[in-house]
Amino acid sequence: MLLVAHDRPSTDPEPPIELTAAAEVHGFCPTCDARVYSRVNTRSESRYYSFVHFPRQGCTDTWKRDGTGGEGEWHRQWKLNAREHGARLEVPLVAGTVRHRTDALGDDGTAIEFQSSPLSDTERSEEHTSELQSRFGI
Repeated sequence: MLLVAHDRPSTDPEPPIELTAAAEVHGFCPTCDARVYSRVNTRSESRYYSFVHFPRQGCTDTWKRDGTGGEGEWHRQWKLNAREHGARLEVPLVAGTVRHRTDALGDDGTAIEFQSSPLSDTERSEEHTSELQSRFGI
């Protein structure tokens, strides 16, 4: 689920403007530059707009996905709360071949990931944590 998109691809010489999901808004994915469009999310109790990739345009975000179809209402509310406190949402981070769209990025450059589901032993391990810190500063 993308709550924000860009008005132009990152290859454009002008810096992109952040777009908020609303009725009939089209833009570009902040991570992979593919075209995205807004639609009403019907999987949540509260209906809201979010951006999705057009069919057959998978995102190049290489971060692990659990296959459940995205983030829930809890996750969305935390991201919106972070935005109210000045954080930028869904900022792409790149380290070599690894691409990741962080949930929020603070003014000081701190990457924030909101996590409500349990982490596996591997995800909690020191090795995994140090890999995240070395690649992205998370």
